[in-house]
Amino acid sequence: MRRSHDAPRGSGAWVVAAVVIATVATCGAARARPFEVEDLLQREGFGEITVAPGGRWLVVEQRRAFAAGARFDFGRFNLLFRTELKVADLEAGTGLRPLLPVEPGVGYRAGPISPDGARIAVFRLTPERWELGIAVLAAGTVRWTGLTTEIAEETRTLQWLSPDRLAVIATAPGAIPFELRAVRPQAASPALWSAVARGEAAVTAVGSGRYLNDRPRDSPKRVIVVAADTGAVATLATGDFADLEASPSGRRLALVEAAEDIPLKAGREVQGAYGIAVRRMRLKILDLATGALRAPCPASDVLSSLLAWSPADDLLVYVRPDGSTWRDGALARVGTDGSCIAAAPGLRPAISGRPERVAAGWWRRDVLVFGRDAAAGRDDWWRAGEHGRTNLTANLTNPALGVPSISRETMLVLSQDGGWRIGRDGRATQVAPGFVRLPRRSEGIPDRTVFALRGAPLSGVLTDAAGARATLLAPDGRVQTVAPVGPHERVLAATPAGVLISSMTGGGSEALVWRRAMGADLVLARINTRLADVERPAPIAIPHTGPNGEALRSWLFLPPTATAPPPLIVVPYPGAVHAAAPDGLWEAPAMAPAAALLGHGYAVLIPSLPTWRAGGGPVDGLADRVLAIVEAAARAPDAAGRFDASRLGLWGHSFGGYATAAILTQTDRFGAAVATAAPTDLTSFHGQFSAFRRMHPEEGLGSPWTMGWTETLQGDMRAPPWAASDRYRRNSPLMQADRITTPLLLAYGELDGAHPGQAEELFSALVRQGKDAILLTYWGEGHLFASPGNIRDLYRRAFAFLDAHLMAPGSALPPPERPAPGSASSAPRIPPPPRR
Repeated sequence: MRRSHDAPRGSGAWVVAAVVIATVATCGAARARPFEVEDLLQREGFGEITVAPGGRWLVVEQRRAFAAGARFDFGRFNLLFRTELKVADLEAGTGLRPLLPVEPGVGYRAGPISPDGARIAVFRLTPERWELGIAVLAAGTVRWTGLTTEIAEETRTLQWLSPDRLAVIATAPGAIPFELRAVRPQAASPALWSAVARGEAAVTAVGSGRYLNDRPRDSPKRVIVVAADTGAVATLATGDFADLEASPSGRRLALVEAAEDIPLKAGREVQGAYGIAVRRMRLKILDLATGALRAPCPASDVLSSLLAWSPADDLLVYVRPDGSTWRDGALARVGTDGSCIAAAPGLRPAISGRPERVAAGWWRRDVLVFGRDAAAGRDDWWRAGEHGRTNLTANLTNPALGVPSISRETMLVLSQDGGWRIGRDGRATQVAPGFVRLPRRSEGIPDRTVFALRGAPLSGVLTDAAGARATLLAPDGRVQTVAPVGPHERVLAATPAGVLISSMTGGGSEALVWRRAMGADLVLARINTRLADVERPAPIAIPHTGPNGEALRSWLFLPPTATAPPPLIVVPYPGAVHAAAPDGLWEAPAMAPAAALLGHGYAVLIPSLPTWRAGGGPVDGLADRVLAIVEAAARAPDAAGRFDASRLGLWGHSFGGYATAAILTQTDRFGAAVATAAPTDLTSFHGQFSAFRRMHPEEGLGSPWTMGWTETLQGDMRAPPWAASDRYRRNSPLMQADRITTPLLLAYGELDGAHPGQAEELFSALVRQGKDAILLTYWGEGHLFASPGNIRDLYRRAFAFLDAHLMAPGSALPPPERPAPGSASSAPRIPPPPRR
């Protein structure tokens, strides 16, 4: 069982993340202080936390302060350079100790634990290499193998076959994993510049049409088996493998191999229903005894999110014909003889997420799948076998997609009204109303292992009149209460022997506690003690109506130190809907400004802005929607008069930065705005490459990523620019730059996928008109800034910019002309362009 709330991370079935079961308490007013930018940079964290099989060992990735990292040029992997691997013996009741010595300038990550709970795969990162090791938990010894694996985010590149054998997809000797190259495109530049200095060629070539596959390729990878005791390595297969899954018998290995590039076609959407992959993925079956390699579905593209082995070594996969959408795919059963036949005919599995995934597996020899048949109006859990198919959850209210727990004769599933025990005939009995399951992870994309069907109990929190208790629900409906949970605690993992709990105070001071089912609590670690006296303002709910007539809530936060109604900063992000208060403000990445804005003395509004698919694009009427929420806040009984509705600002990042710039084209109601990492011209953004895709096309072209975002995702243009030029114009802030009158600060990272050219275009348009604007380019930074110096500089400049327009005497905008005191949206606005 695992937990991570520090940074995104892919991992396997052992992952369990934190669930917040109560709001975090604040410190007393006498000792409280506001949150500061330096608190962001000194914040410590926990990464993955794993309870090993058998329940004896607890492995923790403990992270030093953000600013204490050894390096800041590895993008999302920077956090490894401040990570220590620690272990605790839960049976002996000892605290955390280092699992292995920390070498200066080296980053670490924990991998999967062996099935007997004795060993763990570990990784170390240096600027030159990514290396796999195998550590013994009891002894704290580690054997470094000299092997490099690709870094799995949604797939698997290593798996324990037995307590002492590890299957690995290894790169060529000396190769750098693609994910590490992707976050450091600047690392490849000096060699190319040096080649030019010597008069040599330095070029990256990619092609289209008949030249589509004319691009650089990575060296082949190897499927190997490592002996944990001796370190001996046996190579079993060679190819461009990206994923693996071992059968329960240990005799077969399912492999997914990247094949040819997927061509883009005119008149067909990019990504969307066709998926985000840029290459075909082919299924291979490797016989571990003989080394024979079969391709059972040679003309089909396979989805990695489902590689489910049956006890009889049949494999369940989801495949589609080349060129089809994933909706046109189907479940297939791969037999031990290499056959590939339809499984669960007549049922269409539910497809969700990005990357795409389906939930299916085995119940004895039958297929269990979450989806629907042609006559169904919703998705349900179905059992399909040689005697037909049965809808198992037809009588449940909104059955959940989450992993069921299965025994031989019953399964346990969750719906909005609790847990249900279901027999093979579909007869359902409710168990444990009030049970809320621990979600898989708070930050990551679930992989297929999260959806794998297993017989382990479901972990969660059961709340009723007696209070909250960490609870395990077994497939047969048995309820085991493990330990009580306090009002300011959150459960990270639950086992029959105890519960792992995070207890927070103030602005994020955290204690990691092992609460035994029988015995006293064991405090394993305390972090962020400097945040104990930080006051976390209580959120104020702002009810309002959305563009589709739905009832929504946005959230207002007031600074703890305000002596007079402060200015209000709106932090927009279209598509975000906050049914509950966004308590993660204090654990958010450094580029999320809300906590720092509150500490600086601003009121902050986090609006709910659901997607308006009936509109003319993502910014259609956006300013009116935001200002209506501000006005609702100004009228709300708990908020009226507690912020200054005449002094409004905006601060948005990424798509929120795009929204910020777009809002300024529709109204002059805001006194100042900050937009970071914002696309501003959807036409030029549509086809541009990110810095790493430009430098490293080995894994496919960059075109589908920006085209897919612009046409089918947040950009919502629904067509390329040459087919919908007016829609692109109306939704591109650059094309409405003559309407912007609000002072604007733009900040970008040099290596961001939203290329700095986007900022330069809008900034140049404002320069051309003599309007107030600042452009900041931070070198060596990507989409989320990493260098503490750059983060400090950004906040220093942004606060000075906002303060000059919103805090200084006389900075407030003129009062509204129409009589409506306190109204937030009554000042004159530049109207949006007419719809066509």
